[in-house]
Amino acid sequence: MVKRPRSDPLLIEPAGGVMGGNSVVMSVRESLAAVLDPCSVHNGTRLSFVDLGMVESVTLVSPGRIQVRLLLDDPVCLYLVDIIRSVSEAALSVDQVNQVDVEIVGDGMWSPDLISAEAKEKMAGWREARRVRLGMPTVRRSTGVPALVTPIAK
Repeated sequence: MVKRPRSDPLLIEPAGGVMGGNSVVMSVRESLAAVLDPCSVHNGTRLSFVDLGMVESVTLVSPGRIQVRLLLDDPVCLYLVDIIRSVSEAALSVDQVNQVDVEIVGDGMWSPDLISAEAKEKMAGWREARRVRLGMPTVRRSTGVPALVTPIAK
């Protein structure tokens, strides 16, 4: 759990909920969209945890306290400490947040099916540029067959 000194009072609705709670969660999500997955930094795709679908949920637990649940693709991720620090710092950058709980989801794993459509497109473009740079045949997106190979009819 990471804490930040409270700089401004929180507004409480009469019903007891946090006024603007949805806007706090949305602001945290927007902030998390800038946190890059360390593996994607190393492989050159530079995708965020949000792009990759690794942020399972962002919840306003109580006034000023946010819980972020993350899915990992490797249960023994070497970057876990860095990931928790980066996610916490991003959430704490939102004015209304002064405490962050980052929870790694233990009963689920990330899969490529969770990647956003925009991130999939970015990854496909990155792979294509890499193939061209390496002098490899390009791939037709419609068929997945290398463009330099002509399919043989039966």
